[in-house]
Amino acid sequence: MSRKKPTKPAPGLDLPPGLSLQPEGYAGWLLELKGRIYTAQQRAALAVNRELVLLYWQIGRDVLVRQARQGWGTKSIDHLAHDLRTNQMVDSLPPELQTSRPSIEQIES
Repeated sequence: MSRKKPTKPAPGLDLPPGLSLQPEGYAGWLLELKGRIYTAQQRAALAVNRELVLLYWQIGRDVLVRQARQGWGTKSIDHLAHDLRTNQMVDSLPPELQTSRPSIEQIES
């Protein structure tokens, strides 16, 4: 298998020290890879957001059902928020994903 020759700079243009010539097509392939990485990151972020919205909706629905059927009140929600905040699993999450009372109230509505 033959190797492609590196592209040469235009006559009179010198490469900065430490830069090497790349094979033909390298720059285009690099741009393509960057685009694919960006697209995959965006799809992953959307999937995470979709799952979190579904989770929050389910939690809100569960809270409303318990309030209606079992008479849960504000103290139950306060207790739930406290327990979720102090749970080791939740503490290991980034702050924006940790549950607090205001976010539980927002979930309900």
